[in-house]
Amino acid sequence: RPADLLQPEIGDAKKKLGDLGRSDEDVLAYILYPATMEKFLKAKYGIA
Repeated sequence: RPADLLQPEIGDAKKKLGDLGRSDEDVLAYILYPATMEKFLKAKYGIA
């Protein structure tokens, strides 16, 4: 299966998000839409 060749991204995404990745849903959404979710999560959690 092609997906078997992909590297896991959750650990890296959690590191990049830091305090913004407070839930698994936040991290998964960030993996799919990194730029959009970074802005959204900053607004959601009140981080400038």
